[in-house]
Parts: sequence; C-alpha cells; structure tokens
Amino acid sequence: MPKPSFTRPVPATFGHCLIAATALLLMGLGRNATAQTSVSQEASAPLAPAPTVAETWYDRVWPYDTIGNLAAQANGALPAVSGNVAVGPPRHEDENLNDGAYGNGSSWIVVEADPGSNLGWLKIDLGAVRQIREVAFGRDRVRVAPGVSPFPADRILYAATIQVALTDDVYAALDSSNDASEYTTVFDGSVFSGSAYTGTISVKFPIVAARFVKIIIPSPPGTAIDEVEVFSCAGRTAPSTFNIDVACPPAYHSLGGPVLSYTGSPTVASTVTLTGSNLSGNAISGLLLGDCSVPIPLSVVGSVIPGSALCVSPWLTIPSNGGSTSNFVWDVPNDPGFAGLFISAQWIDYEGVLGSIGTSQAIGMNIGL
Repeated sequence: MPKPSFTRPVPATFGHCLIAATALLLMGLGRNATAQTSVSQEASAPLAPAPTVAETWYDRVWPYDTIGNLAAQANGALPAVSGNVAVGPPRHEDENLNDGAYGNGSSWIVVEADPGSNLGWLKIDLGAVRQIREVAFGRDRVRVAPGVSPFPADRILYAATIQVALTDDVYAALDSSNDASEYTTVFDGSVFSGSAYTGTISVKFPIVAARFVKIIIPSPPGTAIDEVEVFSCAGRTAPSTFNIDVACPPAYHSLGGPVLSYTGSPTVASTVTLTGSNLSGNAISGLLLGDCSVPIPLSVVGSVIPGSALCVSPWLTIPSNGGSTSNFVWDVPNDPGFAGLFISAQWIDYEGVLGSIGTSQAIGMNIGL
C-alpha cells in the first residue's frame, strides 16, 4: 500500500524538523516503553482512557474484508487453537477461522484445552505488531436474525475473553504454556456470562499494540466460532469518510486549541483540507499525518495539560503557517492504488508557556474510489 504523495511541497524549516524530531522521539519512547514493560493488565493497558464497547449484531452481515481485516489468511495471518474435532478436515478445523468463508460448515468447533477444563481458546498471529482496536467473531455469520429459520440453536457462544500479546514464544496448536505472562486482557468475557450470543459479536477497545490475539471461550465443549476478524484504527469505516478516533480526545491549551476540522472528501482524485485553529502562532506547531498509534502522553516531554497525547506515528509533519489558523490542502492522487489506505491526522501546538502543549482530536481518513 503506498504512502500518500503530497503534491504541495513542504519546506524543511526549523519548525518542521523540530516537530518531526519530537514526534519521532516520542514514538521511539513509546515503542521502547512497550517493549520493556512486563506483561500485566495494569502495565500494558492503553494509555488513553476510552470505553470497551461490545455490540451484538443480528440484523446485518458485513461483507468479508480482506483489506481492513488484519486477521485474514489473505493477509498472512495464521491461527492456532486448543484442539480440533475429529470429523475430518477441512470441516470445523482451525483453518476455517480466518479463511474468508462464512457459515456453519466453515466454522471451528471449540475443543477443550484439557479434558474437563470447560475451556478452549483460539489465537491469531497477525504476522507483525499492529495497532488494533476491534475484534469481531460469532457463532454463524450467515444466519443473523433470531426466529428466522434456519437459525443456529446449538453450539452457542455464552462467554468470551479477548487477550493480546506482543510476543508468543511458543506459538503452536495445543500450546498455551507461557500465555499467562505474555497476554493481556482487553475484554473481560464475564460481560457475556449467562446469556447466549448467536449473532456476530464486535468488541471495540482503546487502541493497543499487538501481534497476537487470543480469544478464550469458557463455554461448554462444542461451541462453534465462525470467522474471526481484527481491525486497526479504520475499523469498519466506510470508504471516502472521516473517522473520529474516540481513543484520542482533544487536550486544549488555554487558547482553546489546537482544534482540527476538515472539509472535502478523502477520495481518489479529490481534495481534502485539514484545518488547525486556535493556534498559538509559535514555531512548534504543526499537523502530523501517518499511522494511528497507541496514545503517548506528552507529559514525557513536560506537558502539563491533562490528556495531551500523541496519537499518530507520522509519515509527514507539516508546520503551521505561524497564524492562529492554518490549512493543509491535499490533492489525493488519481491513483486507484490509494483506495483502502487509512491515514491518521492530528494537530499539535505549543502555546509558548512552559509545559503547555495542546493536542487536537485525532481523526482518520479512509481513502475511497
């Protein structure tokens, strides 16, 4: 996937270089902190507060997404499970978890990790550390409405816990020997306990860096799981739309900025304008464009504004024009290869008072045709 080609050249000013250096330094600090932190619920929890939201869908089936779905076999993701039923491959085998085929016949049936444990699990190796914020799975992705025949009445899901990890030293079927020290819970399955969930479950949580996703199913043996899908910041954002990053709210300085607003359409051969307002006019002020990131608190560089955080791993930093309002205009190239690209954006602005670094709401652009 190409990085965006910005047709309006940006001069390499001191402010530009300083913003870039600060942003990249912060990203380095964030990565190092993640790598050095022992894996525990408290230490590796996302830094920006945001609710975990679980939705159950009965009235819609999303088309299978091999571009945005990080867990797709087509994107190189590999499953591992607590066991397979002996009905003869490929029916109900682990390869069905991310093969892109919906329906009972292409599902995986949960096998207990240990006889009598009433506990099974599945894992997905995304192939690389990614920023993720949504996991979707369910009993049968084809039959979606209660009371509509044929609706699954067996192998129902009653509970599920979602965990993530940066490393898994023995990633293999039947092996969970070191998981307790490697995986962190991002969704507590007790939310579902006591109820049957026959539709598709989508769980959204604050952005977290992970390579491995694990779903623990504390249900009776024989529960069936259809496709497992994992999404990054774009989630299920429709093409040619903007997406508000709820995990990265604004943290304004005393001037009420920086405020990010946008116009236009993030579509191939169209124009997008990203505006920063209520800016201080200082040299250390600019727009970050790049990948979404686990929020990194700007307190690490002395910011005293509560909640100010860097939420973009920048490909490009664009200094403001020195006024209270600054516009960045991007002519999206007339290139179909840009369709499906997701670009995150955020303004950062130093007010000029020691420790007063404000950050805007982070947004994303899902480029469409």
